[in-house]
Amino acid sequence: MTRQIEPERAVERYLNERRADISESTYYNHSSLLSQFIEWCEAEGLEYVNELDGFHISDFKIHRRDEDGINKVTLYNQMTVLRVFLRWCESRSLVEGLAENILMPVPEDDSRDTMIDSETAAQILQHLQKYEYGTLKHTVFSLLWDTGFRVGTLRAVDLYDYHSEEQFIEVEHRAETGTPLKNKYGAKREVNLHEWVCGVIDDYVEMYRHDVTDDHGREPLITTQQGRPVRSNIRGHINSMTRPCVYADSCSSR
Repeated sequence: MTRQIEPERAVERYLNERRADISESTYYNHSSLLSQFIEWCEAEGLEYVNELDGFHISDFKIHRRDEDGINKVTLYNQMTVLRVFLRWCESRSLVEGLAENILMPVPEDDSRDTMIDSETAAQILQHLQKYEYGTLKHTVFSLLWDTGFRVGTLRAVDLYDYHSEEQFIEVEHRAETGTPLKNKYGAKREVNLHEWVCGVIDDYVEMYRHDVTDDHGREPLITTQQGRPVRSNIRGHINSMTRPCVYADSCSSR
């Protein structure tokens, strides 16, 4: 027999139980996604967790994919968090048979060669926070993880597309000045950022960003000494950060 409990209270209990067992970054990632799930439940008029069924979970996935515009890798990671939460709900007799029946998205995206799960991302973020705070690598990884941007989108962002106080980034297709986006003018949007990401960006701009312009006179947010980085440069930073010997001291001996 299932019990009645509001989504907000269920999430609060879940996070309180897990807090001692997971890293701060993992806790933040779970809290962030589940807060969005709570808001969605409120918008759908769902008062209690036990009202959830498979159609609701599918609708939430479609909402995140279509209305919020996140990519497949980010969607996969977020649905993984939701599945973990639903397993906890099942263990507390709040719902029945939802977790294992979630149809997970295929984690494919042209900006990544391999998928990074939430636990690995938390380890990487912890390493960067401790050893490379505010650096280019820290900023690149934080932005990609928080927004789900493609590499081409990230390199296209200018300094004045970033709004620190309002905590969002404007994304715009500017093919005529060297930064075309995959979806062209349909890619134009405002992307909200979490406060911790804005803190990283602010310190990067103050301490590490090169005061340069690109070949079109624009001021990139992410820079090299020569101007706007090429995609391979950004991918090189990503690859260097995602090696286990960097963030977890567990490289293969081969």
